[in-house]
Amino acid sequence: MEQIKQFFANLVDQAVSLYQNTLVPFYEGTIVTAVPFLASVELWWILAGIGGLILLLILISAFTAKGRKKRKVNFYYQGGLYKTVKAKYKKPIKFPEAPEKEGYKFVCWCVDRTLKTPYEKAVLDRKKNLNLHARYEKVVPAPVVPVAPVVAPAVAPAPVHEYGSVIENQDLQPIGPAYYYDEIRYAMLGYERAPQFKKLGVLRKQIIAEMFEKDGVVNLYLKLDPEYMQEKGYKVERYEEEMFSIVPCKKLVNSKEDLEEALKLVKETMTVNNMVKSGVTFAQKPASTKEARESGFAFFVKNETVATSIEDYYRLLRAVVLSYQKRENAKTQESDKNKMILKIYKKGETLNVYLALDAVEEGLTDVSFDRSFADTPALIEVKTADDCVKANEFIDKLMFRYGMERKPEKATVSLDDAIEKNCGFGYRIKN
Repeated sequence: MEQIKQFFANLVDQAVSLYQNTLVPFYEGTIVTAVPFLASVELWWILAGIGGLILLLILISAFTAKGRKKRKVNFYYQGGLYKTVKAKYKKPIKFPEAPEKEGYKFVCWCVDRTLKTPYEKAVLDRKKNLNLHARYEKVVPAPVVPVAPVVAPAVAPAPVHEYGSVIENQDLQPIGPAYYYDEIRYAMLGYERAPQFKKLGVLRKQIIAEMFEKDGVVNLYLKLDPEYMQEKGYKVERYEEEMFSIVPCKKLVNSKEDLEEALKLVKETMTVNNMVKSGVTFAQKPASTKEARESGFAFFVKNETVATSIEDYYRLLRAVVLSYQKRENAKTQESDKNKMILKIYKKGETLNVYLALDAVEEGLTDVSFDRSFADTPALIEVKTADDCVKANEFIDKLMFRYGMERKPEKATVSLDDAIEKNCGFGYRIKN
């Protein structure tokens, strides 16, 4: 310790000696002689000013370097992370080539998951990470050159519609709002509750679809997440008006192409709400009146029992998860094989639902940091019926992104099975 003190003491003495015996004489004999007005200025003031200037330059350089730090630019495709590049603030971004999507063409990268705000700059315009989402548009095929019509037999069987209804004299029916309205209405009437889900639901009675005709256009409202449907490629919008807050997914039907998509959306709605085709066909389909179409049509789902307890929510969500099957032709990435993507277990009076989702991107409010749940970090705490509905929606998104599709009729779990305290289960991607 004494040696250290002596070292610094000698260092100070040498500095003082250098200042008094070398710097001061040089300053007073040379610099002051050349610049007389400095005679009233002490040398140490000048040295302090130079030191302060050097410190200021160091700080400016440090802050500038921080601004030039490389940030992550994350590119998302269909809700999953596609690629990440790095770029400096106000420097060019190396945009990756967008992945191909069959039947669609790439339009742009957007800054929001709703795909409404394109990112139109070639450089990074912010000093933080940037998330961009791929936007696509459906490719409209070239018109087919018409050929000579084939004379139909005098009596032809009525074709069966894909969704279960029989279309009488389809070629003779005028194509317009009445035709669109009736086709959608009869498509809805061709569904019933899956047997596994007849007894239990989150509400006694709930509306899942509404439609009416206005100004020659059929307005269709469905109980679906509009942003999720856009992610799946549908041309829909979110309707914010309070009277349609329960069925916020809006689709305007004004063409045969609109009708085809509307029928697919009806199927999506029914599947999410655990409905299946009833097998009922309509030998005749009475045409609706203009008054009836303007008044509108609503489709309700009724439940014998309303889920009110954690055990009810557990049984309901478990049956939902086990109703999924791999989509036809869907390929599992090598990195996803045997991956745990979902866990559900009861903890006291809370049902914890862990999902393999990006909690920030999906807007989830709570995240688990338990190391044993590293693959499923996003947590939804289910305590109410609304929580159960929310968990159901995010389970649908998760399964879709991992190549699954909902088959309510395939659920193999009885809703009457009892569960033990704190029990749970997980869902792992099969090879």
